[in-house]
This record gives sequence, C-alpha cells and structure tokens, in this order.
Amino acid sequence: MTRARFAAGLALAFLAGLSIDHVVEARAPARVYRALDLFAEVLEQVRRSYVEPKSQDELVRSAAEGMVARLDPHSQLMDPTAYAQFLEDTEGEYAGVGLEVALRKERVTILGTLPDSPAARAGLRAGDRIVAVDDAPCAHETLDAVTRRLRGPAGKVVRLTVDREGEAARAFTLTRAVIHVESARGRLIAPGYAVVELTSFQEDVSERLNAVLDDLTRQSPGGLTGLILDLRDNPGGLLSQAAAVSDLFLDEGEIVRTAARDVREQRTFTAQAQGTRPMLPMVVLVNAGTASAAEIVAGALQDHHRAVLVGTRTYGKGSVQDIFELADGSALKLTVARYFTPSGRSIQARGIDPDVLVPEADDLPAIEGEPAKTPGATEAPEPPPEREADLPGALDRPAAPPPAPASAAHGPDKSPAPAPEAQDPVVRRALEVLKIAAVFGGRP
Repeated sequence: MTRARFAAGLALAFLAGLSIDHVVEARAPARVYRALDLFAEVLEQVRRSYVEPKSQDELVRSAAEGMVARLDPHSQLMDPTAYAQFLEDTEGEYAGVGLEVALRKERVTILGTLPDSPAARAGLRAGDRIVAVDDAPCAHETLDAVTRRLRGPAGKVVRLTVDREGEAARAFTLTRAVIHVESARGRLIAPGYAVVELTSFQEDVSERLNAVLDDLTRQSPGGLTGLILDLRDNPGGLLSQAAAVSDLFLDEGEIVRTAARDVREQRTFTAQAQGTRPMLPMVVLVNAGTASAAEIVAGALQDHHRAVLVGTRTYGKGSVQDIFELADGSALKLTVARYFTPSGRSIQARGIDPDVLVPEADDLPAIEGEPAKTPGATEAPEPPPEREADLPGALDRPAAPPPAPASAAHGPDKSPAPAPEAQDPVVRRALEVLKIAAVFGGRP
C-alpha cells in the first residue's frame, strides 16, 4: 500500500460520514495529504515504539478525540456509552443518584439534588465537593467521566467521598435508582402569582410547561395575575425546545436566528399566534448558571419587552451543537453555528444582563418568617462563578451578527404545594416587580 493510499485511508477516521468515493472525488489539495503523511508517521512510530502496546484503532480514536476537543469546549466525540448517556439526558430519565454537578475551580461540585433521589435522602447538598467515586479520585478527570461513574444500573451501590466546607471528608454510600427529571415544576407563592422552574430543555419541556401553567391557573381562584419563570442554573438543552417555550409567550416576531458556514444549519425561528399563553405580566429569573437554550428564551423575551429579567448576568454560551451519529455507535457533537437574539445580539462569552440586578445572597431586610443571622457570624466568600468566557478554548464573541438568511424555518402532575419564599431574595424582588405592574395595570 502506498503512503498516499494509507494516508487517505486514515482520513476516514476523521471525515466521519464521508465515503471513500467522496474523499477521492474531492481531490484534496496536496497539503492535506502532506498533513496526513505527518499523522501516518506519528501513528506508526507510537504504535511501534510506545512503552505500552496500543492498537491502531485505539490510537486513531484518541487522535480523533483530541482533534475535536481542541476545537472548543462544547464539541465532543462521544463513545457509544457516552452517547447513550447523552440521549438519556434529553429524554429526562436515567439510572443514577440524582445529583446536579459542575466543575468549580477544577473540582466536581454539587449544585443540587433532585427531590426524593438517593442523593437527597443521603443528605448531600449544594456546595459539597466530590473527591472520589468508589474510592477512585476525581482529580484530573473530566466532568463527563465523573458523571459516568456516578451513573450505573439501578440497585447497584456507589460510594462517594465528599469534602464539605468546615468538615472533614466523609463517605456516603448510595444505591442507584431510576431518576425521573421533572423539566418543569411550579407553585403558587401568593394569590394569583406563580413561580415555574424549568430545570433543562429536554424533549418534553414545552408540553410540560403548558400543563403546569394550566394546573396553576386552575388552582388560583380567578386565574393567574403574574408569572415568574425561573431559569436559574438551567444548563440549556434542545434549541427546538427553547424556541417552543419562547413561542408560548410571544405571538409574533423572531425568537432566535442561527448563523453557520453550512447553509443547512442556518435557521430562523419565529413566534406564532396559535397556542400563545395569556399575556400576563412576567418576570424571568437568571443567574450565572443560566446557559445556552435558557439564554435563548431569556434573550427573546427581553428583546420583545415581554418580560423583565431579574437576577445576575447569564453564562454566555452563544453557540449551537449538532449531533452526527457514526457507524460504530459513537456520535460527534459538533459546534455548527452561533445564535443571535431577535435584536441581533450575540451573547457568546458575554451573557445577558438582567434588567434588575439582584444578587442571589444580598442584604435585603428580613421579612416575617425569615430566620435572622447569628450576630457576628461570618460566611466564607463564594468564588466568582465560572462562565463561558472562562473556559479554555471558548469561542470569541463575534464583532457583529451576520445578515439573516433569506429562508426561515419555524420551530414548533400536580404542582408541588406552595412553599415559603422568604429566603429567596430574587423571587421576592420579582414578586415586587409583578405587583407594581398590577397596580399600574400594565406589563412590568
């Protein structure tokens, strides 16, 4: 086999989805083959001389993973196991312990526990840092790798070593269970006023949100007077669902536009009058954990002056990923486009500023039912939240949005009992905004 033919064959590992005929017909420039010559030489040298034996398939996959990982923080080559987990996440059900985790200062940190999950019953809480899973340290592992080890067959035991502020490291033994993730949950916080929390943008979130709003409307005598949509710590999800959720509150106009090198990835989602919810005064809660699809909703409602945003600046992920299934059961998650809000804003590496800035822990005066802080007590300062711009290799924010494409494509249980909101200053401020709007008879 000649070197040129060998190099062309290796190219298949990287040009997933292209046939050999397609590669040959492309008549790639000579510099492409020179680059593949370099790869072939390195591959052969590693295969023959590396201190431990490595198969050619293993080395080629590692090279492909490394290539994709160097593109940006969100592109990823997923093996079949990781891809199956990804599909579980979008469907809202998986086997695990019910933890929401993220990397904070290079440590796997718990953001919260799902209600009635093994993690919640064991007493794990937000701010705990996972040091080891089944006694294997988490240091230097990716978040995906740690998440994979947290999951497993229902009924199997997993042991977590956790570092908690002010305490010695301690172990928790949990039994994995099937976790059902509620994409939307709501509650009445005052007569006529409701909070609906969206936890992620899974396949059913727009339908679930509609059902929750119908339920809350029935629960409230005289219907709803105002709505708070809580998108705090929502990591995003499906672009189509972000458009569908926005469409529930908008009766016309652009929701989001994507710009890409591939014209097939250029889309414009617009709102339709059919199915629009009643035009209640509305507040959207955001923070540094509001990302991606959640930012699309926040940006659309803010640009159309449909809602007031309350909280802190959002995460700043303004890119769109698509999934390409590969022949061996793997999948390539690839950044294919940037998105722009209706006014033409890109939030990439910048985020969305709220209309009313309210830190999540502020010095608002105590109200009835709120526990007072112990005199002289001090709290450790929270590290600044990580955002898109802090990630190595994050895409730069574009200087200006490209022109809109010519064609447009159109996107398409019972609520928990009322809970006291005294200790949530952001919800308190949002309720104040809604009540002021009610007094003056208009939208906030």
